[in-house]
Amino acid sequence: MKVVTKNTLILAMIILFTVTIVGCGDKKAQEVTAPVTKPAKENVIDTIEAFGKVKIKEERTIGLDFSARVDHVNVVEGQKVNKGDVLLTLSLTEMMEKLENKREALELAKKELESIKEQSEINIRDLQAQLKTQESLYQQDKEKLTRKRNELKNESSADIQKLLSEIKFAKKLYQQVKKELADKEHLLAVGAIPQYEFDQFEKKYDQEDENLVNLEISLKKLKEDKRDEIENLQKELELKENKIVSLKLSLKENRSMLEKDSLAKKIEIKNLESDIKVLEDKLFAKSYLAGDKVVVDIDHGVVHNLEVVDGDIIGSDYKDKLLDIMDLSTVMVEAEVPEEFIKDIKVGAEATIVPLADSKRKYHGKVMRISNMAIKDGGETIVLIEVSIDDYDDFLLPNFNVDVEIVK
Repeated sequence: MKVVTKNTLILAMIILFTVTIVGCGDKKAQEVTAPVTKPAKENVIDTIEAFGKVKIKEERTIGLDFSARVDHVNVVEGQKVNKGDVLLTLSLTEMMEKLENKREALELAKKELESIKEQSEINIRDLQAQLKTQESLYQQDKEKLTRKRNELKNESSADIQKLLSEIKFAKKLYQQVKKELADKEHLLAVGAIPQYEFDQFEKKYDQEDENLVNLEISLKKLKEDKRDEIENLQKELELKENKIVSLKLSLKENRSMLEKDSLAKKIEIKNLESDIKVLEDKLFAKSYLAGDKVVVDIDHGVVHNLEVVDGDIIGSDYKDKLLDIMDLSTVMVEAEVPEEFIKDIKVGAEATIVPLADSKRKYHGKVMRISNMAIKDGGETIVLIEVSIDDYDDFLLPNFNVDVEIVK
């Protein structure tokens, strides 16, 4: 690469001017010294010239992370585009169906969760009602059993009291008849009463004796019946107690089942919501996707590395990159400066840019960055610098060759 400074050009012109004056002189004998007017010093601005290329510092890579088919490519390689321009049209049928299926599954899962809760709550309320009834019946039977035991033990029930009263009366009557029978027997012995009268009274005695025995048998039978009743009550009480235990266990199991089923359904819902969020982010959260259109999402750019054609299948299982957009807002010149001149260049130095495509055009900028590392370019060591283009227009294309003149 050739680099020429203005100081070098001026020195060469002075030497050439001096040689011309000496060569045009006559011999010493004829020499006439003429006055020489020195040229006035020019107001020279020292600059360094370098060769460079128009570069785009940032590129926007556009790709897909899901399966889709390219219906139509709307741009070509190297085409300038503006924000909102349609780059590609896609077929998103598969993804939209997948998203719709997930949404339907989510709605179904939510309804199933509500159904689980409703049915479980119905079952729980029914069990609670049964439990309440059984506990009430159990308490009633328990009180009844205690009362029956006390009545039997204390002989305080109405029916026992009635029999006891009848037995008491029958015993009294029996004793009275027995005494009278003894008297009748004495009278019969002395001949005071006839035999038939005695026999009739003896029958009355036998009747009273039989009546007393029957009453005592009835009392014994009544007590046995009450013991059987108490035993049956005890068995019924045990059954009710077992029923209460079973209902409590069923209630606990239903609550546990409700919690377990609800948790499983909630996890399913959460997973579906996460899947939907992923799909929606893929389809709707990208700034360069507008429905089934891939659009430009920077102000101005150039299509670069266009890698798809109509009918291509794009997605994670295939190729996922569509194209790059060179961001024209980051256009600059990358220039090569020989290492011996880099010491004279500072960040912020003004620069003039002349494209080889049209040397009449001039652009202006400033040194933005000086590389911290030198590199070999052929047999020469150079340092790369970046120069802004403050008055950039559409004439300058990426990769144009340019001459750069940098003010020291």
